[in-house]
Amino acid sequence: MFLLISGSTLLYKTSNLEKYGTLGQDTSLTCEEDTITNATTSFIFKKNGRGFIFNGVVSEPTKYMVTNNVGSIVLIIKNTSTSDEGEYRCSIGFIEESAPYDLKVEG
Repeated sequence: MFLLISGSTLLYKTSNLEKYGTLGQDTSLTCEEDTITNATTSFIFKKNGRGFIFNGVVSEPTKYMVTNNVGSIVLIIKNTSTSDEGEYRCSIGFIEESAPYDLKVEG
């Protein structure tokens, strides 16, 4: 998911990203936005409209991990299963939600 800032308007390079994860493997979803720094802690990840990571606090640390790099926040879904399929979105600071990742699990 690639986000670009142009003034105060958020622009997306794509409106929907289909992502395929492999059963039993880790799957990474990247939220990119040009104002992210290593100190950015104000972000949310949602699955099917329900938040599960708020400001860096992971609701299920045995299932999810987040890394914060300059320019991106990466969600790692550990040991991907079919129950992880769904629509994932991120939101950084007070910026509107990103385009969705539609996660499908193969295999």
